[in-house]
This record gives sequence, structure tokens and C-alpha cells, in this order.
Amino acid sequence: MSAASYSTSEAAKLAGVTVHQARTYVTAHLVKPCGSTSNGYLLFDDVCVKRLQLIAAATRAGLLLREITGLVEALEAGDRSAQLRARREITGAIGARQAAIRQLQAMVSSACGTAPSERKL
Repeated sequence: MSAASYSTSEAAKLAGVTVHQARTYVTAHLVKPCGSTSNGYLLFDDVCVKRLQLIAAATRAGLLLREITGLVEALEAGDRSAQLRARREITGAIGARQAAIRQLQAMVSSACGTAPSERKL
């Protein structure tokens, strides 16, 4: 655990997520706070902030929380073989989404009468 301690709002801001997202990830057991105050407020360290950043990047990329749970659990456990399996699963999910995006782009282009390479950005 690092020496820094952040409130939920501070950790969320550092990680680039909303407080609601941070709380959702805690509730889903994807992030474990490093402690709590005497009032019951959760505290987060730099490791937690990095974990929040990883989860946020994965969800922005279109992955569902259930798709990244295996990776988070493997990272938490320090299980290298489980991490590699989870990485393969995530890579497969990303590939499937990329294929779906290419298919959608082709369908939109067909519907609009232009090929993707002919469109001006």
C-alpha cells in the first residue's frame, strides 16, 4: 500500500471517473479501498487510483464490468497465469468489438452510399 490516502471524490478525480463510478466499482468488488475513516468514509491509495484508471479505460473501450472482473481478480491475487488467461479473454472481447465496429461501418457506408475510404473526416 502506498502512503497516500484519498477520499472517494479525490481518488475519482485523479482516476478520471465520477464518484458514482468509483462507488460502483467498489460495490462490484473491482476496487478495494485501503481503509476508512472513523466516520466510515472510504480511503484509497495510489494502487486503487491505478485500478480505477484501468477499469475506466476498459469500460470506455466498451468492455463490460463482468468482462474485466477476471483480470481484476487475477491482479489482486497476483496470479500470473490467471492474468494471462484474463488478458487473452479481454483481447478476444476487444477483437469481437472491433469486428462488430467494422461491420457497422460497412453497413452505415452502404446505407449512405459511400465506402469508408471515400468519406471525408
